[in-house]
Amino acid sequence: MVKRGASDMYLAVGSPSTFRIDGRLTPVSKDLLRPQDTQILLEPLLSDVQKMTLLKDKEFDTAYSVRGLSRFRINIFFQRGTLGASIRIMPPKPLSLEELGVPPQLKKCLALSSGFVIIAGPAGSGKTTTLASMIDFINEHRSCLIISIEDPIEFVHRNKQSIICQREVGSDTLSILSALNSVLRQAPDVIAVSDLKNEQVIEECIALASSGMLVLAIIRMSGVVQSINHIIDVFPEEKRDKIRALLSSCLQGIFSQTLVARSKARGRVVATEFMIPPGSAKAKRAIREGELLVIGKLMEKESDMKTQAAALKDLFSRKIISREEALANAYDPAELERIIDRAY
Repeated sequence: MVKRGASDMYLAVGSPSTFRIDGRLTPVSKDLLRPQDTQILLEPLLSDVQKMTLLKDKEFDTAYSVRGLSRFRINIFFQRGTLGASIRIMPPKPLSLEELGVPPQLKKCLALSSGFVIIAGPAGSGKTTTLASMIDFINEHRSCLIISIEDPIEFVHRNKQSIICQREVGSDTLSILSALNSVLRQAPDVIAVSDLKNEQVIEECIALASSGMLVLAIIRMSGVVQSINHIIDVFPEEKRDKIRALLSSCLQGIFSQTLVARSKARGRVVATEFMIPPGSAKAKRAIREGELLVIGKLMEKESDMKTQAAALKDLFSRKIISREEALANAYDPAELERIIDRAY
């Protein structure tokens, strides 16, 4: 898996072991996995307590390290009564923000002492990798106490200028919400959250960001406007005006990632749609008043914002990705095609 440059490996009974290489599925062999094969492969990765949790919940997230090789994030689950797994390889250490190719505006957000910074994107878009690199950047450049709440821990950080306390759901805390409820007593400067998974977690993160903490968090959504809309919509109608007002004042940046295959080299490159609300009174007002269509229009014009279409067009113009890959990954392929055609 490591030698072939795969990002993921999939194990499912009735199918061969399969790698994902540059975004595409590649069978490892022609041999189909049997129930006993996946059981033999996966059960040694779990403790007795974890096996009981798997039997009860029918799925289990964990991380596993192989000394001298890498660290792996593993989701084990049942499918048709047999064990299956999705295994993702994690780099041995966080990449730099420059190596990731994220916008320089993200680095500026990490110099802030308070506010809410969100990394968005679908599954497999590199959100966890980006969050780890953000934590590592702060660790290298600032003297802070960083509390990172993770499910599970994927990158293991070493203290540099900062102290990093990594709390794993299950072994170090009962839940993300439980950790957030007690975090003020730990007096952190920065809080990192691996998943804005529900209303309660989102509300607590907004409250912490509004009270003077820098909160970095991941949301599993595609697109800046869609992510803001989701954050608001998880709340009941009677709470939405308050949440919009708080979010408009504390949101420092939202970055939505798409990984796209390179055209002339191995690997994938990130295309980032982003918005920096503090740089635009119109954007802050649009969030506060729920005018999400206005945000989409602003992102096409203002300097501290970029649409996904513009990000993909830039990568295509620089010959990093092909036209076909750009269109295949676009939120709105027809709009991107019009933008590319106008430019050429």
